[in-house]
Amino acid sequence: MKLVVAVICLIGVFDLVSTQATIDFSKEIGSQDVRNAIIGLKVPNVSGGGSVKYTISNIRITNFDADQATLSNPSELNYNLKLGGIHLSATADIYAYKYITIKFFFLQKNN
Repeated sequence: MKLVVAVICLIGVFDLVSTQATIDFSKEIGSQDVRNAIIGLKVPNVSGGGSVKYTISNIRITNFDADQATLSNPSELNYNLKLGGIHLSATADIYAYKYITIKFFFLQKNN
């Protein structure tokens, strides 16, 4: 919900009717609200793999910034916000493993 409110604030700053505008995202009023809404978001866990299985869990966004934002209004009810030059960092717990098979051969010497 915080992210929706932050994007609505950013749209209000642009005050677009049916145009498109590209701005320096970091200098706009409302950009800090968008940034604050994204920082701290929890991303769903990811797992998979082939011969090496992995699980990435507890993913949290720790830093977010964008160089520019392009806001367009293709219809009177919909706004599209595209961010460019995104800088993002996150923390996560990563666990990976691979099953291996070890075979032992015992040789006997015949007397």
